[in-house]
Amino acid sequence: MEVTGKNGELVKVLVVTRKQALQSYKINYGSKKEGLIFTEALLRQEQGNQFSFEIADKLGRLEVKAYPSADVVFKSISSDINCKQVDKDGLLGSFVFNPAVVNKPAVNFTSIVDHNLTAAKLFKDSVLTAFSKSKQFKPLQPGPLYTTTFHSLPNQQLYESTYSCKPSAGIVDWEVTVNYAGDLMTMYQDNKLIYDQFNYNGICKFRLNYLVKNTARPILIQVLPVEK
Repeated sequence: MEVTGKNGELVKVLVVTRKQALQSYKINYGSKKEGLIFTEALLRQEQGNQFSFEIADKLGRLEVKAYPSADVVFKSISSDINCKQVDKDGLLGSFVFNPAVVNKPAVNFTSIVDHNLTAAKLFKDSVLTAFSKSKQFKPLQPGPLYTTTFHSLPNQQLYESTYSCKPSAGIVDWEVTVNYAGDLMTMYQDNKLIYDQFNYNGICKFRLNYLVKNTARPILIQVLPVEK
């Protein structure tokens, strides 16, 4: 709607939904002009009239709405990503970004059985013996039994996972989601601890490139049960 004040100044009022409001960004463009961007992505204004978007989407697809539609227009983007205006209703201009090529990641997940139960029990006993010498030791809450170097533990579940992630246009990292049941989960690469999590909702999410730079080497996942 448009409202004209007593001094003759014209004020334009744009009413949006609550969802749009929570996904809105105010931008500066042109010569001291202001506009609005609506998107699920994280928007950053770079130098000048350049913007970057970050979104978690398996296909790298991104939708953006812009106000005012007459002025805010995305004209160019990386040669590896297609930009197409799909709608222009007078108020909001809608744009869709699509990578030219998306290489979907491949995940291999295998269960491993460790039959050396004697060694696992001996290691657990040695950790508990060391814990018992501490003044803070509590028999019912001894603390985590794993160490920064992988060792088998009784009643564990072991899994080996490998990831193949070819570079794709616009995609800078892959997020991995692990669903598990247990007290805690640890991850090892080359027998060294790279990640651990105490279970609070049975879901663990991590970024692959952040955690392991070389995705070719397998990750060993150890899930431990709740102690009595």
